[in-house]
Amino acid sequence: MKKIICCMVMLMSFLLFCGAALAAEYVYSASVEGEISLYISPDDESHVITKIPACSRLKLLETERTWGLVEFNNKAGWINLSFTRANYSKAAEATGNDFTKSVQVKAKDTKAVLYNVPSDDIRLGSSEKYSIPNSTVLKITRQTDSGWGLVSMHGKYAWIKMNETAAYQTQSDADKYGIYYVYVLSDGGKGLELWTDAKAKNLCAVIPDCIKLTVRETKGNYAYVSYDGINGWINLKYTTQSLANAQSNAGKQVNAEYTVVPADEADSVDVLSVPSQNPNDGGSVVATLKKDDAVFVLRSTLTGWSLVNCNGILGWIPPENLTPADIVQEDDVTQIYEKAREGYIATVEGKGLEIYSDISEKAAVATIPETTKVKVIAEKNGYKYVYCDYAAGWTKDVPMSESYDEAVQKYPAEKMEFYVTERETELMSMPTASEMFGSVVLSLVPEGKYFEVIRTVTTGKTKWILAEIDSSLGWIRMNHADKAEISVIFVLLIVLAAALLLAIAALIVHIIRKRKNKKEEVDENEKSLQNENSGTGEESPNVPCER
Repeated sequence: MKKIICCMVMLMSFLLFCGAALAAEYVYSASVEGEISLYISPDDESHVITKIPACSRLKLLETERTWGLVEFNNKAGWINLSFTRANYSKAAEATGNDFTKSVQVKAKDTKAVLYNVPSDDIRLGSSEKYSIPNSTVLKITRQTDSGWGLVSMHGKYAWIKMNETAAYQTQSDADKYGIYYVYVLSDGGKGLELWTDAKAKNLCAVIPDCIKLTVRETKGNYAYVSYDGINGWINLKYTTQSLANAQSNAGKQVNAEYTVVPADEADSVDVLSVPSQNPNDGGSVVATLKKDDAVFVLRSTLTGWSLVNCNGILGWIPPENLTPADIVQEDDVTQIYEKAREGYIATVEGKGLEIYSDISEKAAVATIPETTKVKVIAEKNGYKYVYCDYAAGWTKDVPMSESYDEAVQKYPAEKMEFYVTERETELMSMPTASEMFGSVVLSLVPEGKYFEVIRTVTTGKTKWILAEIDSSLGWIRMNHADKAEISVIFVLLIVLAAALLLAIAALIVHIIRKRKNKKEEVDENEKSLQNENSGTGEESPNVPCER
């Protein structure tokens, strides 16, 4: 009997263990830079244990606010959950910069290896997925700063080293495949219908506002997309290619101060990146608000979601978690402008605009880069409330211009210097690589390209150069270029060329003068003859000579 009881206890323990293992929650790292930091404590100023490559599968052991305790390579540490996704596909689509182009495999070993993460270090969880022979044409849809490109093979994502590829000249992918990104911008914030065909028949799902979708094909005004694992068609009329535009028009305008009151009587409420709690919508926790915290509400959807400013970060609070704030003193009343002021940030220093969570200016919550389009919607005690597509806050003054070109002209002009790119780099539309600000890649600048510096600005710790390259005006990271050094041989060639030009010019002048002198001599002779034949005009008589 004891043996039976022991066996039952062991069986129950085994089942409980299996259940706990099955119930374990996993997340996948996802960052634009291609890797995230593993910290020793839930604080981004604490010691960094190691770097985790994108798309790495991490077991979530514990959570604290926006932080998660995970295990990676036999090390335990904390990661910022804002840079994670619920599955591998979502992580891959969120990692790196949008970079749609075709390349051809050109590896030294006649074939290139595709990995599960943007790293070939097995200590970082890297493993080989596919081997691709040389001359194979691939389509890159993402690229990290560390030089890895994301491709799709057999319907699954994998990573390749970009230095094992070469540019492949073909019709542009945007024209050939119709690939680009849109954000849902519905009528009144009620979401966007996903249909089985391009005739708006057979409803598949409703996609919340501000969700990012990849357009693969278009038919008239309809686009073929994938959402929550479901493929279907959407009406492009209810989309926008700007996240800022999606957030600025989602639902109705509110522009008022509220107090956080969690509906379930909890102590706090999570602020999400999208107005949806469905993990397949690609949303993540961007901040956590405590009960009785004051927030500024910008928009509200028909389903009750509120777009709020949480310490400078824009995010969405689930329905029924807010109540209008009580105004105690008259001078604390926030005055909402009837019409928002719009413009482009243009500071004298070229370091962007610092904004604060409140008018006390105790700590800056964000720095909005130069040339970013912003809106000023309210005023309080001499402070202005500013927001862009990713951040919002208070500031004393908002130096901005009415147009992008005017903003660029306000920065101090640099002395004429020439730089040369040290690597292939992007020419950006703004002095930031973050797509959250609406910054896009204008073109790829090859290594060894010479250009003239027009102006420079600083975003965070990165200095950017404004330059005109191949008739396109844009921004290049200064650490991707260096001053162009003119060699001695180059100087000698210039001197010789100048001397040759001077010699040719002197020869031409000599020939012209010689011809001019010859002409003057001929003219003088003709004039002398005319003077000798001049007189009465009668011929001399024929008188014989006397001896």
